[in-house]
Amino acid sequence: DAETTGALARIDASRKQKAFDAAMAEGGEAVNNNNWADAFAAFDRALKINPGSSNAWAYRSNARRTSGDTDGALKDLVEAIRLDPKNVFAWNVRGLALKAREDLDGAIKAYEEALRLDPTFKWAWSNRGDTRFVKGDYEGAIKDYDEVVRLDPKYVWAWTARGNVRRVRGDFAGALKDLDEAIRLDPAYVWAWCYRGDTHYAQGNYKGAIKEFEETIRLDPRYVWGWTGRGNARMAIGDLDGAIKDYDEAVRIDPKYSAAWGNRATARQNLGDLDRAIKDFDESLRLDPKYVWGWNARGNARKAGGD
Repeated sequence: DAETTGALARIDASRKQKAFDAAMAEGGEAVNNNNWADAFAAFDRALKINPGSSNAWAYRSNARRTSGDTDGALKDLVEAIRLDPKNVFAWNVRGLALKAREDLDGAIKAYEEALRLDPTFKWAWSNRGDTRFVKGDYEGAIKDYDEVVRLDPKYVWAWTARGNVRRVRGDFAGALKDLDEAIRLDPAYVWAWCYRGDTHYAQGNYKGAIKEFEETIRLDPRYVWGWTGRGNARMAIGDLDGAIKDYDEAVRIDPKYSAAWGNRATARQNLGDLDRAIKDFDESLRLDPKYVWGWNARGNARKAGGD
């Protein structure tokens, strides 16, 4: 009868909802563990159960974006936003995907739509701040991070990022104050220690910078910029052999990190080891042909060698 049919339909709907929720949770956990195959399998399963779920499309998109598949991410987002134009998370992920494509203006527009829909969504404020920083809009970036800190005073990245922007603007006291707060909130937050090192370096306090980078390395021995930053500070105080050892480690961890190759080349050039310096500059420029400083530095090395 109708009552039995209705009861069976409700049981079936409940079963499908539980299966959908389990697949979404499994996909989210897989993303957190950078397990992309399991993440895609879980979100595909969720979409098979409910292809009309905007969130399922948006979460699969975020997994694709994080794994490096920007085109696939943007394709999924078209469907997510079509199904629910008010899906704040989808607009935020769209901003991240467009930023990865270096479409910074498009990314900012996506974040602005997310914020129009939900002005309390701190992730969009933070991501817009990151994008404005890349564009060189430091004042706009600081305003965005101000809002993040207002919404969530315990959000460590906002304090760290704002500190970094202040460093770039030359407000070293303000930078260190923000970075101190980030470290107070999370003493193991590598980025904050590293940016403190950058700030001391920018002030010419190279020994202070070395201490900060040493803490960075202690917390994360595979954090390439910690080794590179300490190498830079060591080179600045004339410890060229120590600098080269740090750059060696940076290159070992990430052979594609062009800055480490270029900086090691400079240290070798300063030691008079021009042949190996030029080889390092060659590799740095192969990895990053737009590295203008590298072209100039290699030219100087060749000139010094009589070429």
